[in-house]
Amino acid sequence: MNQAEWLRPAARLALLTGLACLLLAWPAWWLAGPAGLAGMTIAALLCMVPGWLVFFLVPRYRVGNSQVSQVLLGTTLRMVFVVFGTLVVQNVRPGWQFREFLVWVIVFYLATLAAETALLMKLLKS
Repeated sequence: MNQAEWLRPAARLALLTGLACLLLAWPAWWLAGPAGLAGMTIAALLCMVPGWLVFFLVPRYRVGNSQVSQVLLGTTLRMVFVVFGTLVVQNVRPGWQFREFLVWVIVFYLATLAAETALLMKLLKS
């Protein structure tokens, strides 16, 4: 499988994450103003980057034909990346409160994980 085929799902993940940001911009602003919008944006980026890493790594390090192992790789990578990134952000911006960042991390974690898994399963079937 060539690398160009893996760029399409990464672009789709970015598009879906961007659409989610647009849909959630008003609730983020309403809940916490500019800090809520900034927290939502950083959470979206923090949760999208591991998806890109998965689409970059899967064609290079395939372990057999098991779709389960590929999804497990993505889930593990996402969890480690997001937890570490959340700790870094909390240390850099200690003034942010729970609703201004952590709620958005949870929302985008679940949304990007679902999108990544669906895109990965579709890609591995073809």
